Amino acid sequence: MRSIAVSLALAAALLLAVPGTARSASYVAQDVWYSTLYGGAIGGLGGAGFMLLTEDPLDNGDYIVTGVGVGILAGLAYGIYSYSASNRYGLVNLDSAGTTHYAVPKPRPFVSGRGDEATVGVRLDLVRARF
Repeated sequence: MRSIAVSLALAAALLLAVPGTARSASYVAQDVWYSTLYGGAIGGLGGAGFMLLTEDPLDNGDYIVTGVGVGILAGLAYGIYSYSASNRYGLVNLDSAGTTHYAVPKPRPFVSGRGDEATVGVRLDLVRARF
């Protein structure tokens, strides 16, 4: 048992001591992660503010938990929406170079027709290609 602990400690020390190579980061995941964290923090502050506005703030501590939960979900939704707001609108996007990109489809509103015959709807592309 002791030799396993020593081996794990040595492996961890080697991993931390050896300099790593530079890798490209996934900025999309990082942006979604940050917007989720900031949403949770802002939601917690909002929940604390609502808690302080009640007559007995110490009995309403669950407002903070609710605020954090709503903030996390709102931040996650915002992060995914901001990613989908790029130039790629479809679930699968093909460009002229033959590369394929996958994205979250962005719903786009549209109006067709004029006057009394106008139709309002939402367009969602699943496959989008440019040649």
